[in-house]
Amino acid sequence: MFPAVFLLASLFMAMGLTAQVRTGISKENARHLWYVSYINDFGIGYVEWQYGELSVESRGVNVPVYLQLTPQEWRSEGTSSKRIGSPLPGADRDIGRSGRSRRFRYAPGSMLNFYRLWQAVNTSLDSRRPVDEHILGQRSWADVRWTVSPGMIQDTMDVALYLVDAKSGRRLALLDSVGVLGSSGDVIARRYGSEPDMAVHRRPLPDEYAGREVVVEPVPYRYGPTPYGLLFMKRFNTFNMSVLFERERHEVFPGPLPRAEDHRFSQTIDSAYLHDLVGHYGNAFQSDSCPPALLCLYALDPGHQVALNGFLAPLRFRRNDPDCHHRAAADTAWWMATLESPESASGNVMANQAAPDYPERPDFDLMPVGCIAWLRSDARGICSLHLLDDCCGSEASASYGVDWYAKPPLLSNAAKSTAASPVFARSR
Repeated sequence: MFPAVFLLASLFMAMGLTAQVRTGISKENARHLWYVSYINDFGIGYVEWQYGELSVESRGVNVPVYLQLTPQEWRSEGTSSKRIGSPLPGADRDIGRSGRSRRFRYAPGSMLNFYRLWQAVNTSLDSRRPVDEHILGQRSWADVRWTVSPGMIQDTMDVALYLVDAKSGRRLALLDSVGVLGSSGDVIARRYGSEPDMAVHRRPLPDEYAGREVVVEPVPYRYGPTPYGLLFMKRFNTFNMSVLFERERHEVFPGPLPRAEDHRFSQTIDSAYLHDLVGHYGNAFQSDSCPPALLCLYALDPGHQVALNGFLAPLRFRRNDPDCHHRAAADTAWWMATLESPESASGNVMANQAAPDYPERPDFDLMPVGCIAWLRSDARGICSLHLLDDCCGSEASASYGVDWYAKPPLLSNAAKSTAASPVFARSR
């Protein structure tokens, strides 16, 4: 390894940063760190379900599973994926199919790892109020994240995650499911399902389907008085979103800010980016002196940027060299091979076969759930994707949230036969 790279890499490994933060510097990570969101917008705030970072773990080896992505979605940084789903109550399988994974196979005894965030964002609340002035009844940081204005969440919204046969579209297994009750009076929204306040999950994959070609497919459900459908969108993030939430079950409330709310954690992200950029440039220079292609650059703080500039200054990369163009073409070919045709990604092949196999009513026999929350205002943490160029825009966000320990009400058998929603997995 290039000497300076070795020294910096040793430093960062000692600090434990590279084990926590995965950046989008390598092409493999840049492809993996895409996320799907379903958003129910109420004007003064919204409820969002987001997932990504899928991988299959077998015998200690993790193999990434990419989300489906079309060339147009990639080139538009996900903008072309945005659309409003069906205004009809119940399951919206059309935008559900648009959020599924690529096809994959797994061996017996495999586990599925994934990130899934379930949150409310109340844009009408003052995000600058001190965190120690919390609302009575908040028991966790999740309660902070799910704190809303009374009456904000008008619809009940559920999202289930299924393992689906890639050829027939038949639902094979329920992997995960969460929901939130629409209410006119709740200040702390009532959510339920399989660990609704946890963002990092690990589920066993059923052995009976090992070796079969499958996909992971979300199905969102919405029922309530609002006349609009859910907003569907895909987006890329410059680092793994899970790193903001992986330790939240250990965060004490009230207490120090969790990672998602603590601006100081951005220094950790900057350090991880510096580590990966130095390694990326250093390895390329040592290999063939061709400048490496970067699918996304993160806006480092001034101190880290000075360190990066100091490392790059003495390096002399070859420019406009045919060998370098060939390597860039090979990277492009690799990327294009991971994308889907619009026809395949739209789910037309499985659309008619998949619909009858999904449940029509949730089973609310659930374990009590815990809580976590986020209140974030980060002007540099999100970065859009500009191909082979520097791409760090800025996006400021602020959010509040909350969670309850209450079970949703049990429904009568008659009610269970009339509506559409997932069968909820028990908390694990």
